[in-house]
Amino acid sequence: MATPSPYDYFTRLAGAILDGRLYLTEGPKWLNELIPIPQGRFYVPFSPMPTLVSIPFLLLSRVITQSTIAAFTGALTAVTTTTLALKITGSPKKGLYVWLTVGFGSLYWFLGSVGSSWYFGQLTSGLFLTLALLEANTKKRPIVAGILLGGSYLARPHTLLAFPVILYLLVLHHAPKPKLRLSKNQFRPIVLFALGISVFLLTNFAYNFVRFGVIWDKGYVLIPNVLSEPWFQEGIFSLSYIPRHINTMFASLPVKIEGFPYFVPSWHGLSVWFTTPVLVYAFLGKLDGLARVTWLSIVLAGLPIITHGTTGVAQFGYRYLVDLYPLFFFLIIRYLKSTKLAWHHYFLLLWSVGVSVWGLLTLPLFA
Repeated sequence: MATPSPYDYFTRLAGAILDGRLYLTEGPKWLNELIPIPQGRFYVPFSPMPTLVSIPFLLLSRVITQSTIAAFTGALTAVTTTTLALKITGSPKKGLYVWLTVGFGSLYWFLGSVGSSWYFGQLTSGLFLTLALLEANTKKRPIVAGILLGGSYLARPHTLLAFPVILYLLVLHHAPKPKLRLSKNQFRPIVLFALGISVFLLTNFAYNFVRFGVIWDKGYVLIPNVLSEPWFQEGIFSLSYIPRHINTMFASLPVKIEGFPYFVPSWHGLSVWFTTPVLVYAFLGKLDGLARVTWLSIVLAGLPIITHGTTGVAQFGYRYLVDLYPLFFFLIIRYLKSTKLAWHHYFLLLWSVGVSVWGLLTLPLFA
């Protein structure tokens, strides 16, 4: 495992909460995104779910690092995705393929190895969104699915916009002829689903009100000088930022250097087709009602990503896509259900794993 990340906002805050505080009493200079408040105190601006995930670990031992918790979270996400694959495909062989893809052929491996707060937030969101998909596909308890999606929201707020696919699975997927007009039996799970989500919505409202006196999360804009950064010239979100995301997603390539290893990852990101080409299979499945709703969820949850001022720097690959990984892997699993594994599946898997290994071996360049 890599050296523990110094960007440990979440475990610092988790320790503070265990001591009865919602703020930090120290603001090391390398934690430059803290929000200073009077009396030498600091708020952490990021969504709090990774902090809540960290608390049980710190109850066991205060010396457990954030990087260790992030690695565990990433591994658990791979296990959960594989479980979903086994439930849908019924094939241990295809389950193993998904395990290798998610665990070693995706950016999860890199993010879990580094364990910085930005990466840990994405891993936490990915775990809860994958759990929500698993719940909606199997036991179908609406309130539990809502709680799990709420957990994803409390780590990465825009993932709440993935709700259409969860709701479709809970309400319409097995209906003989899905209709826009809902019956009483279909209306009840919608209410329970919303109730589950509301647990985390209200938690976030209360957390923000205690800190800022308002229920909405304005922490990010309170980071000193953040709005004067050159990448936020049009505000935090703008349609004008979309081209820079498209460029990172599809046109960013490795950087050539003198001597071994001759090529290293670009600090600004790498194209999706280079780092994780297995994602192409998400586009090849049957375009039925469930697939359409899944794509709708990807578009809705992806809009805040591609209109954000930054593209994920510093990073390996295009890390913002990780927020949508559970939805893409869900589509891949559904594709695999009706597909026999062929040479190209293994080739793209090996390529993805090889690129991940290459990224991990160049980790010192990201220190």
